[in-house]
Amino acid sequence: MSDRPIKGTTEWRAYDVVLDVPPNSIDIAFGILLAGSGEVWLTKPSLEKVGRQTATTSLPKEPVLQW
Repeated sequence: MSDRPIKGTTEWRAYDVVLDVPPNSIDIAFGILLAGSGEVWLTKPSLEKVGRQTATTSLPKEPVLQW
């Protein structure tokens, strides 16, 4: 969501992130990053398999490594 950050106080709404997952993947991790003060609420997160006709959302230009 780096190119479409959520800023300020907003009403609840759904946000989607669509990624291609390589077939040899063994784990999928997800989370929320909050920059600055405030609160983030996550309600009923889900993972869904979609068809190839569903466009992926944009990715960072550089890989993001987390340890």
